[in-house]
Formats: sequence, structure tokens, C-alpha cells
Amino acid sequence: MRKRWLLIAAALVAAALFATQCAPGIIEDMQRRQGLAHADALMKEGEYEEAHDALMTWFTRGENTDADYARYFLCNAHIAYERGNVDSADTNLRLYADYCPENQWSEQTRAFAETVTQEAEALAAQQRAEAAAEAAAVRAAYQERVRTEPPFVGMYVRDIDNTPLGDGKISDHERRYVDGKLVDIYIYNYYDEDGEVIYSARTVDGEVTEVWPGGYDPPITFSSPRRDYEEEEDPYNAPSYANEEDFYDDHYDDFFDYEEAADYYREHTE
Repeated sequence: MRKRWLLIAAALVAAALFATQCAPGIIEDMQRRQGLAHADALMKEGEYEEAHDALMTWFTRGENTDADYARYFLCNAHIAYERGNVDSADTNLRLYADYCPENQWSEQTRAFAETVTQEAEALAAQQRAEAAAEAAAVRAAYQERVRTEPPFVGMYVRDIDNTPLGDGKISDHERRYVDGKLVDIYIYNYYDEDGEVIYSARTVDGEVTEVWPGGYDPPITFSSPRRDYEEEEDPYNAPSYANEEDFYDDHYDDFFDYEEAADYYREHTE
């Protein structure tokens, strides 16, 4: 009899241990199934915002199956479409297809996907047309400036002779490294009938980077239009800096590179 009771006690202990270790997992699995079933029901009713909330309760816990990902992306596609974001809806439908083959789609999902695809294609075509029109307008505005203005910052060197000032004559040329690339740098001068320089432009790597009126020396920078020529001789107050490194740290945007800033610093402090 005692042996029998010992066997019963051992079975009860084993059952208790099993319940302690396995019951939480079983309960969570049941809750997960119920939660996902509830999300499916909401999606069938078209309540995608609510379905998304129900899905996320379990989705964020990990261990998701392909079916879980499929629900998630299909739900997101509907929400995006309802909010007017056709591109996002199309992207989420493509992700949905990665987890649920099209031959498993419902008729409702097929119809929805066809609508989204058509609208996404129409939107893409509209965006391409708008981009092309904008680019054409930019080109037209640029050509109008070339036709009516003297050389300007941003103008391409191929148009250097096409402005109202006529042909530009190269007065200086050098090759220097800009952002690690060896480029050609030219200065073009424009002359009046008496042979006097009336306008100058500097080009760096095929683009005008500075312009200034005739009779002045070239600007010291390669990145911005010439400063006011009435400024004092040393607008940076170079002597106020302890060394060229500190000077460059404060004014690196105004110089082509460190070497040019250091030259300027030494010229105004030695």
C-alpha cells in the first residue's frame, strides 16, 4: 500500500512540475491564437486600424511565422491606402506577397491589389511628368540667364562665350586638387572696345564659381562670389589668431583649402 501511495505522490509531483514549466507557454500560445483570430476577424470587417493594434500586441514579441508577417503587411497596405499613401500601400502589398503567394490570396485582396497597382502606376507616371516639366523649366530658366546676363555663379563653362559679353579670354590657368580631385581652374576676362577688362569669371572643374567686375584682382576664394571690394584689407583680422590652424578653423568655408588659408594668414601676420 505504501508503495502505491509513493507512486501516486510521485505522479502528482511530476504533474505539478509539468504544469509549472509548461502551463505558461500553453496559456500564452492559446492567447496568441485567440488574439490573431480576433485580428483576422477585424480585417475581414475592414477595421484595419484596430486589427493592426491587435496584431502588434503579439507581433512585437517575436517568433512570428510567415502568416503573421503576411497579416502585418496586408494590414499596413490597407491602412496606408486609407490614408492616401498609395506608394506605401503598393510597397506593403509587395512585402505581403513575399509571405503569402498570390495563388493564396482572397478575391477581396486580389481586387484591392489591382486597384493599388493601377493607382501607383498612374501616380508614378504623374511624378515622372512633373519631374520632367520641372527639369525643363530649370533648363529654360538657365538658358534665359545665359542669354540675358553676364557669366554667373553656377553657369557651365560650355556657355562661357554665349552671354551678352561675348567671348571670354583665358587670362590664367592652373590645376589644383579640389576635394581630392585634380581639376582645371581658369580665369576668363571680358573686354570692352578699348581693350579694358570689364568683367571676369573663375571656373573650377567646368563650372563658374566666382565673378567680379573688371579692374579688381581675382577673389581669394574658390567657392563664393567676391566680397565687397570696399572692405578693409584684412577683413578676417588675421593677427587676432594665435596660429594658422585656429585661423583656418574659423574661416575654412572662405578658402579653397588649408594651404590657401595658411598663406593668407602668413601674409597678414608676418
